[in-house]
Amino acid sequence: MLSGFIANVLMVVAILKNKSLRTPMNMDLVSLACSIVGAVCVMNPTNKLAGRRKVEMRAVKRIAVLTGSFAVLWLPLPMASMLFSNSASMSENDLVVLLLMGAVSSLTVAVNPLLNLLLNKQLRSATITLFKRIVNKLKSNL
Repeated sequence: MLSGFIANVLMVVAILKNKSLRTPMNMDLVSLACSIVGAVCVMNPTNKLAGRRKVEMRAVKRIAVLTGSFAVLWLPLPMASMLFSNSASMSENDLVVLLLMGAVSSLTVAVNPLLNLLLNKQLRSATITLFKRIVNKLKSNL
């Protein structure tokens, strides 16, 4: 959970510190990192340039991967809750399953920023640069 929080903060800082990273897609990632609600990619049909299409398709794939990972990690908890809500009394095994599903669903917070770093070349290089600056500052303070 803490690693997910730190990765989200570093991603937001990297995007906001570097003007070249302030693209509409990356600002969507900042929004996603801040609220973990979701993102929408709107494809403009008037953009017929091949370069634009390629960028848009990469953005769509990125959003699909993020949304898919969110669904895979989050859906087991409500499904298990609905399954066990019909039983009059819950056994110890049912509680263990619900706790496990709750833990898996909270992994979304840690997985999304890591996927963003893996899928976005600019963001990955900016984060590496940010880490190098932090390490250099820590070394100079010692």
